[in-house]
Amino acid sequence: MRLFVELVPRIRGLIILLVAMAVGGSVASATPTIISMASSIDRGLYYLGDPDVQWKWEDRQVIDGSILTEDYQFFYFHGTADWVSDLYVDSSGPPEWAEGRANATFLGGGTLSITGTFEDSLHNELYTGLLFQATVKSWELLETGVDTNNFDTVGDVVVCPKFGYLVDGQPGNSYAVLRELYSFALSFPAALSQPELRSDPVVDFQHNLWATAGSQWIMAHQLPEPGTVLLLGMGLLGLLARSRRRI
Repeated sequence: MRLFVELVPRIRGLIILLVAMAVGGSVASATPTIISMASSIDRGLYYLGDPDVQWKWEDRQVIDGSILTEDYQFFYFHGTADWVSDLYVDSSGPPEWAEGRANATFLGGGTLSITGTFEDSLHNELYTGLLFQATVKSWELLETGVDTNNFDTVGDVVVCPKFGYLVDGQPGNSYAVLRELYSFALSFPAALSQPELRSDPVVDFQHNLWATAGSQWIMAHQLPEPGTVLLLGMGLLGLLARSRRRI
């Protein structure tokens, strides 16, 4: 009984917080949340070489960038992309589940930046400068098939926007903002071996992959919908009522 009495205020506080997130969150900020953001990149990752074992995008051209908000508004963007990350390569070789396909794991802490022009649905310029900078958690690339030299990300890659015009809290932006976390998917339609081995299959990102060709990427908002948060709060209320009946 004593434990239950101690838990009630905590559960009640959590429910209030969840309901506030669902009901009051959208009221607190009138700026629509970006639910998806995507573009093509004209050229892909480049290997910086030993001993750093790093890969990068540097001033890569962003092509056909599009943005969709929660209230179904469309915006466009173009500019350049920059990203640097450490690559982790297991010395024991590709895991068994890869079934002979080349793979690579990038360590967390990389920084992705998009700089350029933000436009409305009629391509009127709204802003030019740093659109967003985000940290990228660890992620993995896997060849789509043996010796295809095509690569896709494995599972969800988590991206956390930190600052820039499109990030929540930036003064002067009432159009669309990035909030919380995003899932990031990346695809490379082609990869090249080192210059003298370009016709060979890519076996290992560290030793015989020189660069990747153009790429496509998309970010999707991860924050639960208000309805989901409300259902969670109602479920907690039900658990609380059931516990009271038992006691």
